[in-house]
Amino acid sequence: MNLLMDFMILNIFLGLGWFVREKFPVLQRIFMPSSVVGGILLLICGP
Repeated sequence: MNLLMDFMILNIFLGLGWFVREKFPVLQRIFMPSSVVGGILLLICGP
C-alpha cells in the first residue's frame, strides 16, 4: 500500500509541475521539463 501512495504523490506533483509550466511561459522557453518543476515543488513542500 505504501508504494501505491508514493506513486500517487509523484503523479500529483507531476501534474502540478505540468500546470505550473503551462502558466509560466518562461519555463517553456528554457525547456524545463514538467518532471523537474514537479520535483522542485515536492522539495519545497518538504517531508
